Amino acid sequence: MKKTLRRFGVIGVALCAALWPLNVGAVEPLRLAPFGGTPTPPEVTISNGAAFFAGSSAAEGVELWKSDGTLAGTSSVRDYSAGAASTNPGELTAIANGVAFACDRSTQRELCFSDGTSEGTRVIFDLAIGFTGGRPKVLATNGNDLFFAAEAYEFRPGGFSIGDGEEPYRWRSQPEATTHWDLFFIGAGASSKPRQFTALGTRTLFTAFSSTFGPDQLFASGWELWAIEGSQASPIKDIAVGTDSSFPWHLTALTTAAGSWVLFSADDLLHGRELWRTDGTLAGTNLVADIAAGSVGTIDVEDPAPKVVDGRLLFTAATAAGGREPWLSDGTEVGTVPLLDILPGSVGSAPTSFQSTGNRGFFVADDGVHGRELWTTDGTSAGTSLVLDLLEGANGSEPSALTALETVAVFGGDNGSTGREIWVSDGTATGTFPLADLEPGLGDSNPLGFRTNASHLFFVASRTADGTSVFSLPRTALGAALSAELRRLDPLVPGAEAAYQLLIRNQGTRQADAPSDEMTDTLPPTLRAVSASADRGTTTIDPDLRTIRWNGSLLRGETATIDLRVRVLANPGGAPIDHQATLHFDAVADGANEATARSDDPTTPTSGDPTSFTFAQNFFTVPPCRAHDTRTFTPLSDGESRALPLAGLCGVPVSAKAVALNVTATEPSGNGHLTISASGFSSANTSTLNFIAGRTRANLAIAALGLDGAIEVRGAVAESGTVHFLLDVTGYFE
Repeated sequence: MKKTLRRFGVIGVALCAALWPLNVGAVEPLRLAPFGGTPTPPEVTISNGAAFFAGSSAAEGVELWKSDGTLAGTSSVRDYSAGAASTNPGELTAIANGVAFACDRSTQRELCFSDGTSEGTRVIFDLAIGFTGGRPKVLATNGNDLFFAAEAYEFRPGGFSIGDGEEPYRWRSQPEATTHWDLFFIGAGASSKPRQFTALGTRTLFTAFSSTFGPDQLFASGWELWAIEGSQASPIKDIAVGTDSSFPWHLTALTTAAGSWVLFSADDLLHGRELWRTDGTLAGTNLVADIAAGSVGTIDVEDPAPKVVDGRLLFTAATAAGGREPWLSDGTEVGTVPLLDILPGSVGSAPTSFQSTGNRGFFVADDGVHGRELWTTDGTSAGTSLVLDLLEGANGSEPSALTALETVAVFGGDNGSTGREIWVSDGTATGTFPLADLEPGLGDSNPLGFRTNASHLFFVASRTADGTSVFSLPRTALGAALSAELRRLDPLVPGAEAAYQLLIRNQGTRQADAPSDEMTDTLPPTLRAVSASADRGTTTIDPDLRTIRWNGSLLRGETATIDLRVRVLANPGGAPIDHQATLHFDAVADGANEATARSDDPTTPTSGDPTSFTFAQNFFTVPPCRAHDTRTFTPLSDGESRALPLAGLCGVPVSAKAVALNVTATEPSGNGHLTISASGFSSANTSTLNFIAGRTRANLAIAALGLDGAIEVRGAVAESGTVHFLLDVTGYFE
């Protein structure tokens, strides 16, 4: 494999390896089959949950394969060209019930279809009987209709034909019929070479060449914007009037509250190449904005394809003052604005590889300091930033094959220590990390062609050991990975309150605050919720007081701490109380909380255990016994806590779980209260005994014992005062 130049020495390599220890090799990519398709770009297409691609074998040559992401579910669909001859499937495009593709049949290249079965794989129709085939290309869909460009041959009387070059075709795949297709002659003897098929409602727009324009054929048009609707292919507007061409390019559908359009770049010879929009009609096709006044223009056909981010078009434009930088447009002149001047000056950051997850954009740019690296945007200047300086220095890592997959982006990244390998990013530095090192050391596997079905990520990569192949990873490698520990901070005593603490951690990509809960905790029947709070996100308690919910987001490596207080209703007579929270998270990076996990008791040796507690079954009385009396030494001060052992005193055994006490407060200097809780656990937030200045007060109490057999007494006395207290034991629970 190709070895790229590294700028890191031994120390640099060690540092890089330490930065991203998680996930690399955690799940080894599975090699599904040798890849036999066009290497750039490699075509892996998802249809009806299966991945289709051109696979290669010595016995069958290059044929159509499909996979569910497992070895058992990966196979050749059909040896359509029997033996070692190849069908060489290309232009794979998902349509209803299967995939359409260009295929070789003898000496002809025609349009084929497969539903994923051998018997359902066939030529749709012979576009050019007896010739070299239709050679279909640029396949695109609008609903159940497939549009493509192919060679057209018009048959004439006497058995000869006239070639019209490439023309637009439509195949109506539903209801399925091998001959249900339409050919639209535009070129009138010269190839129209239709490109950029783009759906806009019932219309399909595209760019094409015609030597005549309009049904009356009165004037020439060149490369202009066309639409197919119903049985007609019609020009929309002669933007560059006369024989010149406006060459509409980068057609992109955009829907906003104001309407639905296709935005594109075109050159009307007056304003240069600028941003235009169309609703598919002559009157609705207009210049959006003349970003740079004059005939120079700000957009180039070589610019990266735009993407829609949060309802606006993200594209590249170049001005004399600001250079080539990212811009946004909502399809209006006032709404066409620069996103951010990443590299001030006349050169610009030259953004490329625009991708969108819907509300977040990704691209590659050079800020003049970090080189060409991965950037992200939420559609605002403040929300546009460098994701990570993957390869330190001014040259940058030049992320390759950047692809958005619902909530994350996947790309080929080179951090200087592992070569160009597969990386994932949620748009944050901590959430950007490598998934695998297919070519060990500094070698490059050059992954690309990323696609997902419900369960797997598919991609094409190369290894020295077995060449270029199709690989899969579990889709869970892309998503959040939540885990939780639930700790009981207090013993459970009937009639008393107790505290729990839940720690939720994320070791995957960003867990967004989805519409559904990220955590639900349904308490055991003997517990009722008193309060719930969290250091991030929000907590709610259902009216039945048994279900606690948490909603929030967690970046990779972040932790949420949720503090719960519950009241113990009754003693279930020795039966264990199992308490376990349920996590809900987006493990496959599709924007929904489809995965679940249960909290773990960190005090047990195994994982996934509920946090349990068993009540004492029996109560034993003892002769009243004074265990503590502060009058024999010093009073308790305001805010002071004292841990006092009870197990082993007054007939209370060391196995006791709780004691029955008569608690007395005497000689208080001010109003206040005493709070008794188990030693080593959190203090209760309710008082055990209230008192007023100068008066003696007493109360019966049941106090849980800590693991050390002690209780903790805490005083609160007005004006920093003091109080004496007495503890008389009358019984214990065991």
